[in-house]
Amino acid sequence: MKRLTAALLAAALMTPAFAYTVDQVDITATVGDGSKQAIGVIDFGVKSFAFAYQWETGAPTSETMLLALHDANIGLTLDYSPSAWGIFVNVFTYFDGTTTYVLESDGTDWPMFWVSGHGGYTEDLWDWDTGSFLGENIVPADTTGDGENWSMPTMGVSAVKLIDGGFSGWALGDAVPSTPVVPEPTTMSLLALAALGLLKRRAAR
Repeated sequence: MKRLTAALLAAALMTPAFAYTVDQVDITATVGDGSKQAIGVIDFGVKSFAFAYQWETGAPTSETMLLALHDANIGLTLDYSPSAWGIFVNVFTYFDGTTTYVLESDGTDWPMFWVSGHGGYTEDLWDWDTGSFLGENIVPADTTGDGENWSMPTMGVSAVKLIDGGFSGWALGDAVPSTPVVPEPTTMSLLALAALGLLKRRAAR
């Protein structure tokens, strides 16, 4: 029984890397209204939370979503500063009713902006050695966002447009955001079987 229980636990906890659809994401709260939806993932290190932003018309950006989440009174607050590339969030704070989670600089790294699927945007090209502005470049939309594969955009939150089914994320430094997902029914069944095996072992003693 001990070997069987261990095998069940191991099988349940082995989670292969795969693309996520929006309906697989464990969404903490939803703000906005409309038929289109993007996900904002905030990785606090010890735990990640996903927030949905919905809209119908227009071309909202990641900044639009951030400010909507901040203003929605859902327990998420942002300490941010304006910049040439939109707001820069210095501190993310989320209170889930029991625990307060904080994402902020550790003295070396800062909360960084990531995307997994985005609308097209215009990037500024600079010669950083001379400080000369070289012009603009159009970054095409990426509709392959899956919440698993992330990239760091070349522009800030005010430039990067949301797409239906896309993901924006924030994590500390080079850490890639971890999207929280709803456990699959198979995983839950295996965990239940493993727990039942443990209970039977204890009852038999």
